[in-house]
Amino acid sequence: MELGRRTSSFFDDVDRSFVVAQLEGRMDAPVDLTLALRRSSPLALQPAPGAEEASRAEQLGRELASLEPHIRLTVSEEDAGDVPVFTVAGRVRFVGVPRVNLFRSLLEAIRRASTGDHGLPDGWAQALAGLPRPVHALVFATPT
Repeated sequence: MELGRRTSSFFDDVDRSFVVAQLEGRMDAPVDLTLALRRSSPLALQPAPGAEEASRAEQLGRELASLEPHIRLTVSEEDAGDVPVFTVAGRVRFVGVPRVNLFRSLLEAIRRASTGDHGLPDGWAQALAGLPRPVHALVFATPT
């Protein structure tokens, strides 16, 4: 047992079955999933800001990668802030630990990155490719 590490599972049996059902046999190529987080020393008297969230994010990432061999997880402290950030295939970012609908969106982003299916209506991909410069889009979601 590692000092300061959780031993309980992130997923229960129902969640694990859901993840497997969403990804198993539906991925064509490996997908890089990067997790940027700031770890806290287990010897620190007070945990670093966001340490609990970072620990949960790392546990989620590792369990997700263990359930689907096409997911290649990299955990890094480079460019890490107080909130963990998952990046799918170097393009789609999820800030914080994705829960409920955002977790489903994370799984869908992983699956789509693996298959190359962007899911856009006909003509949209060509229209976006024709934009004169790169576009940075932010989508905010709040639980209701």
